[in-house]
Amino acid sequence: MHHKTLTANNEYRFWAIFWVDASSKTSLERGFIDIANKCEIQDRSLDGAKLWLANINEEWLCIMDNADDRYIDYATYFPSGHKGSILITTRNHDCSSHSTVGQETLDNLDP
Repeated sequence: MHHKTLTANNEYRFWAIFWVDASSKTSLERGFIDIANKCEIQDRSLDGAKLWLANINEEWLCIMDNADDRYIDYATYFPSGHKGSILITTRNHDCSSHSTVGQETLDNLDP
């Protein structure tokens, strides 16, 4: 977790950036529990972390990395609220259904 990351125009955009391994349900849950632990949330569970993110008054970014499993409903891991942003990295084109502001396809990233 990184606090106060600078944007390109040198203004602080996000209070925190959370990086969650989205390659499995287990790693997703572990990632949200890590958020709860690092932010010292009383309810240190998946649901506790999601509820806390939904209710804080700071802008945050959650990067869900490697969301490639077509059998995981990633939307169930999205905190509600209006202060957060979620960025999904995936090789699964079906995840574009979660896009609300657009998507970007990057080719030739494999070594």
